[in-house]
Amino acid sequence: MAQVAKKIVNGCENYSYNFKLNGEEMVLAKLEKSNLTVFFDVGANRGEWSILVRRHFPASSVHCFEIAPPMHDILGKAVKQLSPPVIVNHFGLSNKTGPVKFNFCTEADGMSSLLLTPELVGQYVQIDADVVNGDDYVEKHAIQRIDFLKLDVEGAENLVLTGLSETLKRGAIKVIQFEYGLANIIAEFLLKDFYQLLEPLGYSIGKIFPERVEFKAYSRIDENFIGPNFLAVRKDEKDLIKLLSS
Repeated sequence: MAQVAKKIVNGCENYSYNFKLNGEEMVLAKLEKSNLTVFFDVGANRGEWSILVRRHFPASSVHCFEIAPPMHDILGKAVKQLSPPVIVNHFGLSNKTGPVKFNFCTEADGMSSLLLTPELVGQYVQIDADVVNGDDYVEKHAIQRIDFLKLDVEGAENLVLTGLSETLKRGAIKVIQFEYGLANIIAEFLLKDFYQLLEPLGYSIGKIFPERVEFKAYSRIDENFIGPNFLAVRKDEKDLIKLLSS
């Protein structure tokens, strides 16, 4: 009975990483007619999300960031089909620029992380990788705004957001999608920390469900590590919030 109850809870909390089922594609579909042109895919992995973006935003400018060297060729081949070409960066975004030690998960590359997950220690291979400060990247490429910032970095979300602190302060990021789950325990960056960081910067935060985004104030009840994805939208983008909520 406990296992059945757990499945019911996970179902109600939308525990799914399938783009088509968990609401991630729904978000892009609802935003299709909005004026979004610049997308950052941070933690691009195999490029699935970037391909999805181009399906809904054919003329968009997409910047992919993939920290794991073993994934670079796989990502490059996956997005090679896209036209106009996406920008593929063979480094991650972080709060600094330079080399890092990265834990590549050989059994499930999507679980690779800067952090060490105890349950997966035997599946990790530590490799050399590179990261770049987000604000430096934005400045170097003369990017005036980021319309949609997607984060899938297995617990390193706080590092990416810290690296983009100046871009966030000037209100130049419209929508942020971030994962929240068990990796946040190891990162010691909880759901409340996302709220405390982003709300003062002018964002409304909600959980992504299959048919809508449920924007709401923080509650400790939501600190369940089920995730999987939340959305932060600038409060002055009232039309977007209304569209996503319906």
